[in-house]
Amino acid sequence: TFNPESAFSLALKLIDKIQIKSFNPLTLDISKNEFCSESSLLNYLTEFKNTDYLNYVIELISKYCEKNEETFISGINWLKDFYGIGRNDYRNRYNSQILISKYLYESVSKDNVIINAIAFYWAKYCLGFCFDSFESMNDRNITFYKIEIRESKEINDLRKICWEMLMSLSAKECWKEKILELIDSYSRNILGDVDKGIVKNDFLYVKKLLTKLKNKNISYLRIIERLSINETNINISLGKKLKELLGGEKRASYQLFRFDYPSNDDVDYETRDRIRKERIKEYSKNIDLTHLFILVQNVNSILSDKLINDEKFDIESGFNFFVQNLNETLLKDFIIAYFRYGENIQIHPNIAIKKTY
Repeated sequence: TFNPESAFSLALKLIDKIQIKSFNPLTLDISKNEFCSESSLLNYLTEFKNTDYLNYVIELISKYCEKNEETFISGINWLKDFYGIGRNDYRNRYNSQILISKYLYESVSKDNVIINAIAFYWAKYCLGFCFDSFESMNDRNITFYKIEIRESKEINDLRKICWEMLMSLSAKECWKEKILELIDSYSRNILGDVDKGIVKNDFLYVKKLLTKLKNKNISYLRIIERLSINETNINISLGKKLKELLGGEKRASYQLFRFDYPSNDDVDYETRDRIRKERIKEYSKNIDLTHLFILVQNVNSILSDKLINDEKFDIESGFNFFVQNLNETLLKDFIIAYFRYGENIQIHPNIAIKKTY
């Protein structure tokens, strides 16, 4: 007969033998999912979904994750694989995921960075809209499933706990950037085909977090911009205060140099690129010295924002095109501004050299 107590005892003994190495869970890339030699002991913990033993599983996986980088990454991914949303969890009203979330939420208030990191990555996982799952029929046959969730009371309850976890974590300075990264990803996901009812229920917490995490970074404004696109489509409201933040010279600079990739097939890439370059060229002809210095500072600030790395190439190429079209007088002034304020900007040296000499 399968004995849970014996399984937990064996798992604990093996966990206690793992070598401890200090690490910072906030800097890890958990998507790597590299091989961890100790992960085989987790087999003792795989059979407790939809049982009364989930709290023991979470206690043990937390101890396992605390050991070193490898155990942390493998532990987080194991938790998602074996206790995440599976093909039949809707039949059990997502009971296991809700109980795990409640346990982690209660633990977040304790000042334990590993527990907080487990809670963060679990919440990030549960707040998705599409989940990969697998079932192993035997040693040779594994069936993979893609699950798109739909709104239900249980899904709303699960997500509410996860958003509340993030609200608690947002009070800690070290988690603010990670939570903004999560909301940035969320704002991109809801541009796709997702359940509108789920988004409407999420939105109360999204707005609360955005208010708590308010800052002047362009990535923050980009999140608000993406969410505002969905206001009519999903029947949500950002509110006047958040939308008012979309003004200002920094965002205008970002809008000028970013590449507006087509969301449909009405306008092709070449046409958009031509329109963008015409707009930048016209701006370079009309800018004055004062606004040139402000522009360099704004672009430098934009490019220092790690959350817009996906647009960095487009912004820098657009800005280089702008510099290329400055007249010789303003170009000399630009070089002064660049060396004073442009530490994050990459300018092709040939652009300045050819026009100045």
